[in-house]
Amino acid sequence: MAETIANYVRERQKIEPLNLLDVGCGSGRSLRFLEREDVADQLNFYGLDNSACRLDTIYQPSRWRLTFADVNGEFPTLRSILTSAYANRLSSIWLRLREQ
Repeated sequence: MAETIANYVRERQKIEPLNLLDVGCGSGRSLRFLEREDVADQLNFYGLDNSACRLDTIYQPSRWRLTFADVNGEFPTLRSILTSAYANRLSSIWLRLREQ
């Protein structure tokens, strides 16, 4: 998935940063990969994980807006994580990535 995101970010016009929601963000591997691909500066990182320990030790925590969530329990809505404008933008990006 990170490879697809990196390709999409490289090909688009650099108008404003995109928002990336990483469900199961873990240790922050997506940020590490996208830094190596030289596209991380074009993204805002939002992360969900069910491990408080992982959220506390994520790579470059200042780059993330993190939320503790368990998909087997009560899952937060995108609106509670992002503003509705960000959620709309994220949805359109996700749909475009799925079409590729």
